[in-house]
Amino acid sequence: MPELVSWFDAQVWPVWERGGWLMIVLAVLALAIYYAAFELWREASRWPLGRLLALTEDQLSSADLPVELSDALAQSNPADSARVFDVLRRRLLLRLDRRMTFLAILTSAAPLTGLLGTVTGLLATFRGLSTEHGPLAEGAASGLYEALISTQTGLIIAIPAYMALYALRRRRDEWAAAITHVESIGLRPMRKEAA
Repeated sequence: MPELVSWFDAQVWPVWERGGWLMIVLAVLALAIYYAAFELWREASRWPLGRLLALTEDQLSSADLPVELSDALAQSNPADSARVFDVLRRRLLLRLDRRMTFLAILTSAAPLTGLLGTVTGLLATFRGLSTEHGPLAEGAASGLYEALISTQTGLIIAIPAYMALYALRRRRDEWAAAITHVESIGLRPMRKEAA
């Protein structure tokens, strides 16, 4: 652990400091993005989707279903059960959709914040070039360094977050498929009895 701290102090912190004031914004944004992604993944993983999608009509009565699905199947007639499945589908999937939209907005803000850092770094470079009469190369290099670090950090934050968002969208589609599958195999015997 002490080696990690010394490496961080020697390698990471100086780069972070030279990135400018937007690095603080990027750090907060990264924490918000990855916290939201983790919480959303935890929420989307609470059902055993693979097992639900593999259920057959014969296995349904002995299956350990999530409470929401059991309640939907416990209705007295197929119409009530279908209505409960529709409400369940809307409630659960809309919640996931809203949270993924929020995550997508946060993720899109990361490279844009990095671009803002690029612009501020370039402005600092040009300001230094226009006001200094001494060593121009040092002032220009400092501003360009700030510009490039913030852009790189914004992209480093956003690219894995976009991949996580893609995985979460696939998980959301699996939820929709699992609800529809359980509804289909659960209501089939009820509809046969009603007919």
